[in-house]
Amino acid sequence: MSRAAWAGLLLVGAGMGLVAWFLFRGLPSEVVDDAERARAQLTETQTALSDARKEVDALVEQDTAYLEGQPDVKAARAALDAKAEALAGLEKRYADEVKPLIDGDDYDDADAVARLAAEIGGQTSAVLVGLDAPKQTVAELLSYKTDHQALLEGARAAAATARTQQADTTLAEQVDVAAAAYPDAAPKLKKKLSDLQALQQQTLDSAGRLEALAAAQPVDFVATGKLAQSVGAAGSRLTAQRAALQTDLSQVRVSVDKILIDMKQQGGQSFHKYRVVEGGRSSETDWQPVTAAEYAKHRDHLGMAIYSKPEGALPEDAVTVASPPGYTYVGNPRYGRWETRNGRSFWVFYGQYALMRDLLWGRGYYRPVYRDSWNTYRTSRRAGRPWFGPNKEFGSSGSVTKTRYAGSRYVKSKRAAATQRTKYSGSKYSGSGSKRTGGGYRSSRYRSGSFGGSGK
Repeated sequence: MSRAAWAGLLLVGAGMGLVAWFLFRGLPSEVVDDAERARAQLTETQTALSDARKEVDALVEQDTAYLEGQPDVKAARAALDAKAEALAGLEKRYADEVKPLIDGDDYDDADAVARLAAEIGGQTSAVLVGLDAPKQTVAELLSYKTDHQALLEGARAAAATARTQQADTTLAEQVDVAAAAYPDAAPKLKKKLSDLQALQQQTLDSAGRLEALAAAQPVDFVATGKLAQSVGAAGSRLTAQRAALQTDLSQVRVSVDKILIDMKQQGGQSFHKYRVVEGGRSSETDWQPVTAAEYAKHRDHLGMAIYSKPEGALPEDAVTVASPPGYTYVGNPRYGRWETRNGRSFWVFYGQYALMRDLLWGRGYYRPVYRDSWNTYRTSRRAGRPWFGPNKEFGSSGSVTKTRYAGSRYVKSKRAAATQRTKYSGSKYSGSGSKRTGGGYRSSRYRSGSFGGSGK
């Protein structure tokens, strides 16, 4: 046979093989794996459901006479029955719809198998959601009886807390004083006091009903337990709400600012360093670990205030949008006033806040804040956008920051990186600004200054 004939036969054979492959190819292995995972998930969920039933039964057996007839126990078992019914439907769907396609092993059924496996897997996961709830319900019902006395004691302690708080008028007097001194904070302070007083009375009213229930015979352990649990929880809320209000009263009297003064990443971790200016005194923190997300969020905010709460504001109203230090105090009549000169309105701090101004900006770095710039800042802040100054002089890339924090690790690392890039590009690096011996926080004579001191 000639060479051409052999070549023809080979081509025909290859073509027939290709046709056979297209006609008889099976399901892709990854699709079969998806189906097998769905099947395994059904089995695992069936086991988990069976275990949940056994746990509920074991709890009920501890006090059958008390628990068996409880509506909440019936509801817990009904919830498990509903999950079992849903799971049985999924198993039937797998047997009726998926298994025949797996057995048929036809490539054209790959999309259908993948879709069914995903649907059944997702609905099986939904069966697992809340699977512990029935057991928790029954366990709680049992505790109403087994822990009856302890629950009553906890509720009585909460009632005692409510009575003590109600008799003490000191906090209400402090709120009145603070509200008079700080009118802007007055509505929230009074609302918090009113909420606390309402909770006190509610706790005492519930405690009275509880004592009546506890004295009745036979004892309704479920009703008593639920009410005792509620009163005990109210006692915890009373303590927390009173402490929170006391914190508000102490914080409303002082200003607090946290300024980001350095950043670094080391050993796979991120760190910040802050200057905290509180009530006219300044201190510097050590390196504080922060999350990678927090580091990324403030990467552009070196030298800026990332938390600022003027005197007269509550902590919940603090400004957390990054802004140039001190800008939250501009426009606040407690700290200064607007003056007009040569047709332009600018902010002037009162003399007693001159030291605070220096602590926030850095001595010698303050420049007049004009009303038009401040209006732009305020608009940006209300929109939740950081503001970097009228000429973008603040923040990690700002000219003021590069000078003010020239000694920071972050600025030095950026300068070194720029030098390295310049070196590799073949050009000579000439530096990025003059040094200031008094510009950085470390060399400031205001390191431990206060309103009443000399700042040394």
